[in-house]
Amino acid sequence: MSLRKMRPACKAGATIAISLAVFFASVKVTGDGMYRISGHVPDKQLLRARYLGHRIQTENMKLALVLRPRDPGGLEEFLKKLHDPTDPEYRRFITPEEYAERFGPSEDDIRIVSDHLARNGLRVKDVHQSRLVLEVEGPVASVERAFILQINNYSLQSGRLIHSADADPIFPAAVAGKVALVAGLKNLAERKPHLVKPRKIDFRADPRASIGDFMTPAKIKSAYGLDTVPQTGTGETLAIFTLAGYSQSDVNSYASTFGLPAPSLENVLVDGVDGSAGSGAEETTLDIELASAVAPGLSKILAYQGPNTEAGVLHTYSKIANDNRASVVSVSWGLS
Repeated sequence: MSLRKMRPACKAGATIAISLAVFFASVKVTGDGMYRISGHVPDKQLLRARYLGHRIQTENMKLALVLRPRDPGGLEEFLKKLHDPTDPEYRRFITPEEYAERFGPSEDDIRIVSDHLARNGLRVKDVHQSRLVLEVEGPVASVERAFILQINNYSLQSGRLIHSADADPIFPAAVAGKVALVAGLKNLAERKPHLVKPRKIDFRADPRASIGDFMTPAKIKSAYGLDTVPQTGTGETLAIFTLAGYSQSDVNSYASTFGLPAPSLENVLVDGVDGSAGSGAEETTLDIELASAVAPGLSKILAYQGPNTEAGVLHTYSKIANDNRASVVSVSWGLS
């Protein structure tokens, strides 16, 4: 089957909502008996974008291949019971190992998908403990061959340069029923903070500055209705999902200014990020400071930082779930 060297045609299909629980990706039979999994091509954005040509064939791509869970109906029912206060199963959480045994794809399913990828020149770097996510890597040429599509370069109306698949991935029947999503075929989505920076004030140097004008720990607790909650998070571990580093000096300064204990922080770096405080660091810094304000007794804050890509986001969420070190997860990054 030849690859189409053209701009993408207008196709129907909504973007898949990414969840590590239940997937309902639409699978359609193509004319030659292959199966197309919809929801991967950002049609509206690409139709307004300027086509810049075929992506370099040898360029390496990192993907997250998400498999369909075993017994999706049973999984959905389990999740309902887990969050129903009237159900005996309420908050009876299971471990990643238990999840894999009850709902994870079978070893045969993983082998069938992995063999298809390998035949087309792609490498499975890792199988996550839940068995839902395969970390996959390989050159553009292999990606195009494995999924029967083309990776092109585009310029958005904003001037930003992106790459994207020109069509939804296609699989043989034996593979299609086991795959829910191929994340990383495009880099259109870019999560970024929307915080507004106030003017910088040194409370000690400016006698006119009033702490009462700013979001003190007491005000943060009040805003979230926690001012009458006696618990302080003592003994608990919090995981913060983030796509940027943070400023340790800002975190320490915040704790010192408001008489809070300095939080015990541990960085968990995903997919080769270096943890430096670059673009977006203010978002992560604020997340840590807010957590310190409402739960000063936390024993540890785990900062899980991954790359700001489709595959990176999935890998980071999956790492938090499969590590199973935190009792609470905080997320302030997302898309509309």
